Amino acid sequence: MFNYLRIKIEGKDVKRFVLNLIKRGVKFENLDLYKHVAYLKVDYPNYLKITSIKTIYEIEIVQLYGFLYIKDLIKRYYIFFIFLIYGIILYLFLSNIIFSVEVIHSKSEVRSLVMSELKERGIDRFKFVKSFDEQEKIVSDILDKNKDSLEWLEIDRVGVKYVVRVEERIIKKEVKKTENRSIIASKTGVIKKIEASKGEVLKKVNDYVKKGDVLISGNITKNDEVKNVVSATGVVYAEVWYQVKVDVPINYKREYLTDKKRYNASLCFLDHCLYLFKPFAKSDNYSVLTLGRGVSPFNISLFKEEEKKVFDTIYSEEELSNIGLSLAREKMDKIIGKEGKVLGQKKLKNTYKDSTMEVVVFFRVYENITAYSKVEIKEEKKE
Repeated sequence: MFNYLRIKIEGKDVKRFVLNLIKRGVKFENLDLYKHVAYLKVDYPNYLKITSIKTIYEIEIVQLYGFLYIKDLIKRYYIFFIFLIYGIILYLFLSNIIFSVEVIHSKSEVRSLVMSELKERGIDRFKFVKSFDEQEKIVSDILDKNKDSLEWLEIDRVGVKYVVRVEERIIKKEVKKTENRSIIASKTGVIKKIEASKGEVLKKVNDYVKKGDVLISGNITKNDEVKNVVSATGVVYAEVWYQVKVDVPINYKREYLTDKKRYNASLCFLDHCLYLFKPFAKSDNYSVLTLGRGVSPFNISLFKEEEKKVFDTIYSEEELSNIGLSLAREKMDKIIGKEGKVLGQKKLKNTYKDSTMEVVVFFRVYENITAYSKVEIKEEKKE
């Protein structure tokens, strides 16, 4: 017998009770008989026959074997087994999700390019892992699309992380011969610095120049006679002037995040969604996990939401003026870029226009005014 029980029968005349079992056709094995106790092995149907007999003898299960043991074990520890099964399923599920993608390269623009291409092809945080064949196709597609910028790409899966190694393609550009030229002023201003390596410098520091004036000539002269024509090389910096206008809304909408943060979940069918918690009226949401999107009309999402408050504020004239000054400075910084520098600023006027205030600001700026003009070689007329 594979599925059986070992039972203990205890009473005054246990031998008589065992003989009674034999008479009733109860089958059992491995009988151990003592004065007031008997141990025997019996299968489950015969155990039921024994327990159905009305008797004063005590019948106790000592040990279960085979499937009966497994069944009893599951019955006693079913909560543990449920959690174990869920744990295994969760482990298998999570082990097939990527939690991190790292692109290894020294240049941030190359990393950004590769990361963007990977996201378009489904390689991103909290996405399912790709098969080897899918990875190879993704690598091939990215390299084909970016032939001029990427030389080599490799995707390695390390646990729940993708490590992407990439090499940039370096294309040597042909050096073009520079034509003969002069350096001229691109803007009107006062010269503050001249760096010249080739050509004849015609202006000096603190000279006032107008747009188009020649600063470094490509004509090399001696005794008022052009002896040579070159490609003028250098950089000229000057103080130039700007007037910047910005419009500031009088009624200003201000947003800020509160301290309320939580995780929420949604079950959506097409455009209809059910939420675990009622969403905040306004919030910034960050996706943690999404299942089913793009595959079926149903999708399940886990996301983090941060409550946002919005207030309408009416600013005073002084506040509007200060905001306008700040916005004008931001606009000026974008115009001159990293090489330029603001030397000074002055607010000129404020003008109300409907629901906005126009703020005009004057700026003194240190800026590169280098521009170029072609030098025409004049041929002498023969008499």
